[in-house]
Amino acid sequence: MAQALAWQAKQNGISCSAIVPDNAPETKLRAIKRFGATIIQVSFDEVWKVVTTHRYGPLEGSIFIHPFSDPRMIAGNGTIGLEILEDIPDVDSVVVPFGGGGLTAGIATAIHERKPTTKVYAVEPETAAPLAASFSSEERWK
Repeated sequence: MAQALAWQAKQNGISCSAIVPDNAPETKLRAIKRFGATIIQVSFDEVWKVVTTHRYGPLEGSIFIHPFSDPRMIAGNGTIGLEILEDIPDVDSVVVPFGGGGLTAGIATAIHERKPTTKVYAVEPETAAPLAASFSSEERWK
C-alpha cells in the first residue's frame, strides 16, 4: 500500500511519508523511494501500533491514510477482484493473502457483488497470522 500511496502523492505534488516494517523487502523500499516518499522503518510491533492507533508521534498533525481499513484503499483493492472476474468469468474460488484485511475485503466485496457464488479464501503464513490470532482471541474487533 505504501507504493500506491507514494505514487498518488507524487501525482498530486504532495509530500508523503511511509511507515514500513524494518523487514520490508528492498524491492518495495526502492519502489516507494522511486515515487519520492520518505521511508520510516520501524519494528513490526511499532507498525502494528500505528495501524491500531491511527497515529505516529513524529508525524502528529499529518493526514493519516490507513493501509488496510481506509474505505478508499479497500475500494482500490476491489479492482483486483474485478480483473479476476474479467480474466476468469467462471472462477469458483479465489485465494487471497491476508495481512491487515484490506486486500481481502476489497477483492471479496467486488467478487461477491458481481458473482456471489464465488468463494474467497483468506490465507496467511503461520509466522505472521493476525487473522488466526484474531479468531482465537477473546477480544472482538471494534
